[in-house]
Amino acid sequence: MARTFKTSARNTLGIVCKTQKQARRVFDTLAAAEITAQLLTEETESFGLGIVVCTAHMAKGLEFDEVIVPGAGERSYHTAMDRNLLYVACTRAMHRLTVTSVGPATPFVPRENC
Repeated sequence: MARTFKTSARNTLGIVCKTQKQARRVFDTLAAAEITAQLLTEETESFGLGIVVCTAHMAKGLEFDEVIVPGAGERSYHTAMDRNLLYVACTRAMHRLTVTSVGPATPFVPRENC
């Protein structure tokens, strides 16, 4: 998905993760595949166009042309707080949203959308 974003007319892709640990893993995986991305952390002062990897907490108030929410399985997102994080992550997308999971998706994503 990150590779197809590079050839699209979109300017920003947010990969919005639940935790900073997950965001770091995604960022490292992209780097290993030689895909350029920016990792937002508490120390980040600014970011530009392209691929941005961050947590839902860091994404509050931001918008991206496209958003990918990785790992939104029923084991990862199952509490009321998780539901709020998922809501924040999903509402960062202006044009396209992709939610992924390994195994059953979280019950917070309507089944007809899976």
